[in-house]
Amino acid sequence: VNDRITWFGDCLPEEFKLDIYNRFGQLVYHSTNPNDVWDGSDDKQKQPEGTYVYFIEYRLPYQVRNSKTGTLLLLR
Repeated sequence: VNDRITWFGDCLPEEFKLDIYNRFGQLVYHSTNPNDVWDGSDDKQKQPEGTYVYFIEYRLPYQVRNSKTGTLLLLR
């Protein structure tokens, strides 16, 4: 159902960083552009199914910087 990971919200952040790591702690995706999307691939190669960890830092207009960490499950 959710085949892409991207920023969603009422407005675009002024600062943005998204990192996604595989279960071995290897960085498989990095972006500083909130309009970019992760489709489950790394350098055009599909990543295996499994659990991935994301770390996002962002700052919305007129607000302080926020960060979130969580997991996502990639299914094919």
